[in-house]
Amino acid sequence: MKLLEEFQLLGGVRHVCLAEQGEVALSTFPSLLNESLAGAARVMNMMLSSTPDEHSGFSEVHIEMDDSQLMAITLDDTHQLILMTDREINYALVGTAVRAAKPRLRQLAQTATTDQPQAALVDAPKEPPKLTEIAQPSAAHAEPQQRFNQHISALEPLLAEFVGPAAKVLLQRVRSSWPEGESNLSVRDLPAFCQQLAKYLDTDEQQSQFLRKARTSLQGNVS
Repeated sequence: MKLLEEFQLLGGVRHVCLAEQGEVALSTFPSLLNESLAGAARVMNMMLSSTPDEHSGFSEVHIEMDDSQLMAITLDDTHQLILMTDREINYALVGTAVRAAKPRLRQLAQTATTDQPQAALVDAPKEPPKLTEIAQPSAAHAEPQQRFNQHISALEPLLAEFVGPAAKVLLQRVRSSWPEGESNLSVRDLPAFCQQLAKYLDTDEQQSQFLRKARTSLQGNVS
């Protein structure tokens, strides 16, 4: 743990987490952030796995928040270092410190997880339970894309309850990968859009909770 605390001596670094395959192994984050951190770690692990740096084996993912950001940095094929930092930091200094500490960080992660069975990381998101009763609100009195964006804005805080600040990234990921193209999304696509978001949640219970909240939000925003 002392090794992680050393990173907090770098200017702008607030909290540090060591993760193995998206599962938190050690953390200096406050306990009240543990649930959001666990969800963000899994999402960032999936993002890092899909964007490796073939030359250096050193990849980064950044998620910006209001007054801070999350940085996830690969240590090897299974370990990641996650830092909550100020928006403006010395990236070169942080990168140099991480590279220098990589052997010790990997050893620390292995020690921390020796007696703790790790849950298998699923390569593809799980299929959520089918909740076909999700409302399909009318797009009357508004342009389809504008109306869709209004509902998406309401969905972000609901998703953030499960994955923390990674919600913004997941929303954009589902939008940009939409089969018919992002520009063609409309309110008619909201039920399927919510189903795609729910696939990134770990358990059937979480998926059902999110879809119930999404349905309530969509119905409440009908005008």
